[in-house]
Amino acid sequence: MWAASGHDTATAALDAALEHGLSQGPTESTNTKIRLLTRIAFGFHSAHALIGLAMLALGGHPPTLPGRARHPRTRQ
Repeated sequence: MWAASGHDTATAALDAALEHGLSQGPTESTNTKIRLLTRIAFGFHSAHALIGLAMLALGGHPPTLPGRARHPRTRQ
């Protein structure tokens, strides 16, 4: 009984992915990047530093650093 219900759920998810062209790939990629940042952040004094690091790395709006030109792909 459990195997059948799990199979039905997996089949429904597969059908939805094929029909709508959606996947878990981007979500899993972000989760992996956050796990890496968490490993890097061991030794930080607070969780706020990890949150700031994650926002800088994954937020999509990197600040312009002093004395450096803007990245050519960013809009001005």
